[in-house]
Order: sequence, then structure tokens, then C-alpha cells
Amino acid sequence: MMASDLLERLLEATPSPPEGLEADAMIAAFQDMHTKRQAVIDSVCGLLIDVFDRAGVRELAARHDAWHAALAATMDRVREQRIGAGKLRRYAGLEI
Repeated sequence: MMASDLLERLLEATPSPPEGLEADAMIAAFQDMHTKRQAVIDSVCGLLIDVFDRAGVRELAARHDAWHAALAATMDRVREQRIGAGKLRRYAGLEI
């Protein structure tokens, strides 16, 4: 397998993260992307490949970083919502 083929398959399996999704949808999208990437990686275990295209590797790394940033932002939103819900319960005298 050529490295360019592998890189192309990984790029296809790693789209940029979608914007504006709720937490559950973002996690589901990440899990789908991760499963597809893992299938590509599993299909080439043990194969020797030639040199990677540096620009493609940088793009793959950028998409990988974008997914981690999107997941971190989703976690922050969920955390803020939970803190807000806790404050609301306290203000309403409903603290459990």
C-alpha cells in the first residue's frame, strides 16, 4: 500500500468536526469518526508503506486537533450547564 493511499483513506475517515451540535450528537459524531479511522488503521497493520505526504499528514493532524478542541469545548459547555443547573436548584431551594 502506498502511504498516499493510506493517508487519503485516513483523511476521508477524519472529516472536520461538525459545529453547533449538542453534547450527545458531538460524542456520537466523534465515535463514528473514531470507528472509521480505527478500521483504516486496523486494515494496514503489519504492512510496509512508503514515505508520507507531509502536507497530508499536517492536514490529518489539524483535523485530529480540531476534534479534540471540539470535544473539549463540548465538555466545557456541559460543565457550564451542570453548574448553572446546580445554581438554579440552590436558588430555588431545591438542593438535593
